[in-house]
Amino acid sequence: PPAQDKKSQYAKSVLRQGMYRLMRMGCNLLDCARAESGQLELNVRQSDLCQLFRELCQRVAPMAEEVGIPFSWDCPEGALICPFDRERIERVILGLISNSMKYTRQKNRIRLVLTKRDDNAVIILADRGRGIPSSVLPHLFSRPPESSLSRGLMVGGSAYSLMLARAVMLDCVNRGEITGKKNYTGGVVGLMDLG
Repeated sequence: PPAQDKKSQYAKSVLRQGMYRLMRMGCNLLDCARAESGQLELNVRQSDLCQLFRELCQRVAPMAEEVGIPFSWDCPEGALICPFDRERIERVILGLISNSMKYTRQKNRIRLVLTKRDDNAVIILADRGRGIPSSVLPHLFSRPPESSLSRGLMVGGSAYSLMLARAVMLDCVNRGEITGKKNYTGGVVGLMDLG
């Protein structure tokens, strides 16, 4: 019967998403360990950041729509060539968007912007999620203390993907940085400066 097929397809979809989430978490944990030991190898090349950004936003938009979160994005026309590890920057951006979607309620928006400041490529992610306590913000991209995980301030996989984001930004471009601050409308603003 068609109803049974729908249930089966839904169950397969949930299992597939869970499997990918676990694989991503495992990769992030391994990369965090490599970064801490100074063994994180990056494949930094001159690439078009605008092209990657557009591809990611076009992939994310339908997922956000599916869960009822308005997602908007903006980037410069043409190319923005700079040195970065395409695979790792993709994981960082998708990880930040995933965290943002996880803590943003339906109908609250997420906005992702790629811009150029001086000679630097800058990615800004703003959401209107539940926000992050001020005491946690300075340590947002550091190794999470076990106490914060047990108190539910950060979900384990989220915390390690944020830690990996910092490691990639520091190693991907020697002047790169990533920061977070409170959004004046609620939620968080994340800033990735590729140097």
